[in-house]
Amino acid sequence: MEENKNEIKEEKKVEEKVQSENNKKEEKTNVETEKNVKKEAETKKASSTDADAAKFKKVETNGSKVQIEKKKKHKLAKAILIIIGIIVIVYFIFVMRNLFIIRGILDKASSYKDLDNYTVSTLANNNGEQTSVVYAKNGQIERVDLTNLQDELKNITLWRNLETNEGIISFPNQRVAVLTDSEHIEITVSYPTQYAYYDDDILGLGLISLIYSEEFDGKDCYVIQNGADSKTWVEKETGLTVKTEYGNDMSSEVTDFKVNTVGEIYKPDLTGYEINQNQVEE
Repeated sequence: MEENKNEIKEEKKVEEKVQSENNKKEEKTNVETEKNVKKEAETKKASSTDADAAKFKKVETNGSKVQIEKKKKHKLAKAILIIIGIIVIVYFIFVMRNLFIIRGILDKASSYKDLDNYTVSTLANNNGEQTSVVYAKNGQIERVDLTNLQDELKNITLWRNLETNEGIISFPNQRVAVLTDSEHIEITVSYPTQYAYYDDDILGLGLISLIYSEEFDGKDCYVIQNGADSKTWVEKETGLTVKTEYGNDMSSEVTDFKVNTVGEIYKPDLTGYEINQNQVEE
């Protein structure tokens, strides 16, 4: 009986010992599990943090790129505005300089504006054909002698008296003349005083003209260029035009200009001429 009790006690101790070891193993397993769970949670958290950081960095990088692009566009727009501003200022200075020069020319030329007695000699070139032109005016009487230096048959003399309404067109080398009213004779001469009459167009000239200095025939001149083909040489001292040029084929040079030296202007001598009447009825 006593032995049975001891055996029971021993078995109970063994069971308790086994149970205690199982409990320890279970606790250890639980601890390991908790550690793994915690580690896994920490890993997930770290991964999430890294992802958020990367996402934030990407957003920040994109934001920086946008700002950089905006700054570039702003700098470009600013540079364009500066360039436009410089061009406007330079053009304004260019126009003001032109107006100042042209105003000075007009002021000097205007002293010849109301001339009633003068003579002008010019040499005209038209596609290689040269013509000497001598124009004389004394009050209401005018005369132009055109001498073609290549073909004398083209020589012409124009005479008119605006007071008596008489006009003559004669061809000296052909011995032919036409009598007509003075109002039907148009006299076109390159006047050296042309800029005396440009008061109404001074702004237009200032806006479109290129003006520079150049010497011509020993005279210090302004060259006023309108477009690629039209040029006028104006003497700085007097404001008088000394040459006009239209392209390479047409030009006119003033060779002489005299004031208050013209005496009586005679009619062309038509002795031996074939006379044609060209009276126009009113």
